[in-house]
Amino acid sequence: MELPAPLELAGVAYRWIQASARYEGEAVHDLKKAGDRLTVALTCIPKEKYKEGSLDTSWWRGGAAFIGTIELT
Repeated sequence: MELPAPLELAGVAYRWIQASARYEGEAVHDLKKAGDRLTVALTCIPKEKYKEGSLDTSWWRGGAAFIGTIELT
């Protein structure tokens, strides 16, 4: 997901966040209708690591991340 404005944490600007299902057996594509929710791990991706179309986060070790809920609207 591209953020409308960069999120700055510890001097690093993050413009993109990748959401992954938090629990086994769930997936982002399970969101089908408005109101559906999913608990996700959100990995913040800095500009220098962003590659269009890539979901590779193997480089990530201890950077900015969150746990949250996304809802289809």
